[in-house]
Amino acid sequence: MGFVTLGVRFRPASRAASPWSGCTPEELLWLGQAVEGAGADAVLCDGERSPSAPGDPFVLVGALAAVTNRVVLGCVASSVGERHPAVVAKAVAALDVCSAGRVLACLAPRANGLGGGFGQLAEALDVVRAMLDRPAPSYSGAHFGIAGAWNEPRAERPTPTPLGVLVPPPAARLVPDALGALLAGRADTCFVEVAAMAAETLREMSRALAAKGIPLVALLGTERDASPVGAAAAAGDALGAGCGGVVIDWRGAPTGASVVRVVAATRDVLDQPEAR
Repeated sequence: MGFVTLGVRFRPASRAASPWSGCTPEELLWLGQAVEGAGADAVLCDGERSPSAPGDPFVLVGALAAVTNRVVLGCVASSVGERHPAVVAKAVAALDVCSAGRVLACLAPRANGLGGGFGQLAEALDVVRAMLDRPAPSYSGAHFGIAGAWNEPRAERPTPTPLGVLVPPPAARLVPDALGALLAGRADTCFVEVAAMAAETLREMSRALAAKGIPLVALLGTERDASPVGAAAAAGDALGAGCGGVVIDWRGAPTGASVVRVVAATRDVLDQPEAR
């Protein structure tokens, strides 16, 4: 299994937005606590900033760090075109310190242009990795550059801060072997939105990434009133296709009771011996 075996991702929304848009900051905090209590491994925010979202998602992750104790935290994912990777690295390092080493970093390619988007993504991963692992690194690429980038303090942890990539549905059409080659040595895990993907495509991606030591984690789009049985079945299908973990990706603001039921049902599937 990957370092995220069972995660939950929420979409932040402002107080004025519809509950179908996402969670208010207050809802996000108590839902994060409910998810941790229900046995999830990670509580994640949508890393994109939008007009309906309340400010910066990295700030919300910092608030989650203050009210949780065990779960991995992070923004999945920050578009390479929205923030300079050095800014992402600084935010992740600060959050890692605040959470005592519980944060993951995650990037996504630009929405337009798969080739150029993935070229930028590779460089962005190199910049973030360097700034999370080394003091004052320098880097020069075609898209990004840093010179003696200061990123202190950094959390004291036994292993490097995990670095992930989100592969959105259009980019999932990239040849799996090419994706594996691009991420090898750069990413520790790969998240993929599976709603529009054929099972065989998912299997091919899982095999290609596993050959590079990169677990594939399936993001399962979930409605706010989702059935626990349906969510558990979707998780089982993802594991059957070779994924190393799943993330329940809520499309709106669910109730605490709904979150607990869905997470518990999915946990039961993941804990079955044949799922390991």
